[in-house]
Amino acid sequence: MQVREVTTTENDGRTGKQSISVSRGLGDRAHTMTRLRDASGQETVNDVFNGIQQDEAGDFDQQWMQRVQQAFPGGMDMTGRRTLSNTQRSRHALPSVDMQRR
Repeated sequence: MQVREVTTTENDGRTGKQSISVSRGLGDRAHTMTRLRDASGQETVNDVFNGIQQDEAGDFDQQWMQRVQQAFPGGMDMTGRRTLSNTQRSRHALPSVDMQRR
């Protein structure tokens, strides 16, 4: 089952409107949350559900997070970027000075 997340942001300098959308999907199901801010600073939040009901959103979010944790064993940080486990980090590290001298 495909796991996906898409984040989009828009800023309209002419009107002062801003928006950010985060869409998380599992296979053919998805939950998209969009936060809109007008020039006066007033915010509105819109949720769109595809293939799930609004009352299933909590379960969907848990399933999505479990799939992400399976796909990225090191997890993700608060910005949604993939983090590396200690083992993965050591594979990407440069060899130590002692290793280079051999």
